[in-house]
Formats: sequence, C-alpha cells, structure tokens
Amino acid sequence: MRRIVPHASRTLAVVAGAMLAVAALAVSTAGAATLNGAAPAVRQQPERQLRLSTGYHVFSNDDSGKCLNQDYNSGVPHPDVLAWACVHSPNELWDVIPNGDGSFRLANELSGGCLTQTGADATVDPCNGSAGQAWYHVSADGLPGYYFLNQATGDCLNQDWNGGVQHQDVLVWSPCDFTPNERWTESS
Repeated sequence: MRRIVPHASRTLAVVAGAMLAVAALAVSTAGAATLNGAAPAVRQQPERQLRLSTGYHVFSNDDSGKCLNQDYNSGVPHPDVLAWACVHSPNELWDVIPNGDGSFRLANELSGGCLTQTGADATVDPCNGSAGQAWYHVSADGLPGYYFLNQATGDCLNQDWNGGVQHQDVLVWSPCDFTPNERWTESS
C-alpha cells in the first residue's frame, strides 16, 4: 500500500515491497494528513494532487499522443481500455466525477462505465464506487506531466510499451516510475 500527499506538504514516502509483506509508511514534514494512493518511492519525489474540472475530458498519452479510449470493436462495447488515435469520439470522452475525498471516477460517455483497475489491467466496468475505480490526478515535483494513480493500489495508468515497442493496451503499472508512457495530458 502506498500513499500520496496533498501539495501543501513535502513528504518522503517509504514504500515497502509487497514481497516483504511490509506496510508502506508516509512520513510528513508538515504533519499533513495523507490520502490513499501512491507515492513515487522510485524517484523519491513528493507528489502534488491536482484538481480536474468536472465534465467530459479527452486524455492523450504523452509518449504516443494516442487517446484513452474504451474499445468499441465493431460497434460493440468491450471492457478493454486502449490508447488509440485521437478522434474525440464518445468512447474517448471521460466524465470526471468527484468522490468527495479528493479522488474521482472517470466514466466513459458512450458506455457510462467507469475506468477500473482490474489486476494489472485498465478496464471499463459498471460504476460501483469501489477504490479500484477511484483515481488521483497528480504531478511529481521536478518531473513534467500529470499522472493517474489508482486509490486502491497507488499504481499508475500506463500505455504498454513492452520491450520498447508501443502497444495499444492501457495497463495499471506498479511501481509508478513516472515515465512518458505514464503521463496523460488533456487533449484539445
């Protein structure tokens, strides 16, 4: 389990590996409360939580320029989430719905389903309010771009570049390494 902290404090996060079955610790120099989520232990950078305005957004991956997209192969909705050529179609529109705790859900306009972490996969499933469907939008100090971190796991939304080759699959990666394939920008 990992944590993020609000931008008002500087926090050094110590994340113990799951293999060691050690809980994560967040030590705050400002004494601020932490949120469920992730801390960038790999780079030891404090994260700043960002607010997204409510309503529909299109997000493109900084590495590929492709948009976060629910798969509608042959006009049929599939739970798969892809990085696909941006055309600003309804399956690329994501409604930002605040959860009241600083996190939010991303609901696809075409299907109405929510972006969900399912193991290491990003899927679109019926919205149920679970932590697997709660996301934080953060930046890591000293690094460019913005990242989506899952509230339940602290893992980052990531376009698959397995073996250095661009794939269309969108995954949820742990630990966050804040590389360009984990950065998502609001597309215009």
